Amino acid sequence: MDNLDQELKQRKILVHQSFELSEEELKQLELRTISTIRAHKNKRNRSHLRIFTFSGIAVAILTILLIGPRSFFLQKDEPNQVSTPLGISVTQPLEVPTSFIPLPDIQAPPLAWQTEQDKLALFQVFSIGMTYSEAKELFPELGELTSIFGSDSSLGIDLQEATMPVSLGKNQALLTLSFNKGSLYAARYQRESRNEQEINHEKDRLITSYSSVFGNPQEEQIENGTSVTWSPFFGLALTKNYDGRYFLGWGLQFDESLDEMYRNRIFTVQEAIEKAMSKNSNNQESPAFPSRPGDSWNEEMNVTLGGKQKTLATATLRTKVKLQATETYLVTFEKEWITTEKKISDKPIKSFTTYRVTKDKVEMVENNNIDEELKSFLLRQE
Repeated sequence: MDNLDQELKQRKILVHQSFELSEEELKQLELRTISTIRAHKNKRNRSHLRIFTFSGIAVAILTILLIGPRSFFLQKDEPNQVSTPLGISVTQPLEVPTSFIPLPDIQAPPLAWQTEQDKLALFQVFSIGMTYSEAKELFPELGELTSIFGSDSSLGIDLQEATMPVSLGKNQALLTLSFNKGSLYAARYQRESRNEQEINHEKDRLITSYSSVFGNPQEEQIENGTSVTWSPFFGLALTKNYDGRYFLGWGLQFDESLDEMYRNRIFTVQEAIEKAMSKNSNNQESPAFPSRPGDSWNEEMNVTLGGKQKTLATATLRTKVKLQATETYLVTFEKEWITTEKKISDKPIKSFTTYRVTKDKVEMVENNNIDEELKSFLLRQE
């Protein structure tokens, strides 16, 4: 093997190990390197040392052009160690400007409802306390937020809603998500029909479906119709309008006054949060999360660098609740971090812990608390 082949082989091995180029990129680099070396070898007045110097520069420049500047920002301390926060998935490709030092994108993917049962299980999809932007991430087809008449900021009320049509079998229903001060408090379907037999059949079918999850409901007569409830937070109502139209509505709703009213009869949302907070305080040094869904406040990630205090990121703290079954809740304590340096990331990074809570038991079901890993990652960028 002559010197040219030996040199080329060594360069291929070195570049491949260092930058993990694809086969196509290696072929391009090989052709350009051969051309560069041969061109310099034909110039008799150049020494072998200068040949290696120029060809090495060519390799470095071509490598930067081929793999881009991003790889030079993400340095590796160890061959198999990637400088990203632990516990965050990095399997999805990142689409960020090359001027950014990217953090992993952990936004939830759009939710695909495959069956009608999936669509009916809205109580397992929407969390009390989630934001409109989070709902929009799940369902990009969700309409824009609109204000509801009667909102009064002076009373601490800021009601908004967003709607989305959903096909249920051969029928079309309207899904409405309701927000107060930016936090979800209700998710409900509504259908209308002038066919009394058809709408009553739909009502019976829904009762059968939800009873398999929540048990037998309570039914009572209301003005112009019938109300069916499995708990104060999930129910169904069928009413008749003055013009002969029937309205069938069902879904999830959180009301603090109802929560307090039913506290002595059933295990309520607020009681579930209190039990989860007690468990969470044993697992974290700073358990200062809101005690009610819909409330939120901020926290800063501060460090001391060179004797000076610096804020690396700020977080919005939220408490969210899902109704999983009768008197069974999923309570999530979430921090949504935003880094102060926009060159690192302008997207929120979520750190959270989720508990399944019943009257008798609290168990952690998911833990993605990455606060310390995120801090370490940000400090490496300083």
